[in-house]
Amino acid sequence: MAEVVYAFIKDDLVKNILVFEDPSESFLDHVKELQESDSYVLVEDKFNHHVMVGASYDGSVFKSPKPFESWVWGEFPNGATGWMPPIAPPTDNPQADIRFVWDETTISWIAVQI
Repeated sequence: MAEVVYAFIKDDLVKNILVFEDPSESFLDHVKELQESDSYVLVEDKFNHHVMVGASYDGSVFKSPKPFESWVWGEFPNGATGWMPPIAPPTDNPQADIRFVWDETTISWIAVQI
């Protein structure tokens, strides 16, 4: 039997994530009651990095918690979805020991030496 992953949802937020081997619907309903959840969702892609406790679920898409107030949900050039900053990070960094971190107070990227 294959393992399946279910997310248990309450008030549009993932409350818990559980792994089962071929559970029946009545078993899942019982677990939903024990979890005090509104619903449960089969997680089709076990490696979906947006599925986590605290993520939101709008009925079709899991969204990881928003990292900063200014960021928006969008699609990256590679087709992946996620939270995106309002300003793209710098890509022309000539120094290997410099990284850029987001500063929400200034809505900008700050260079940090590592």
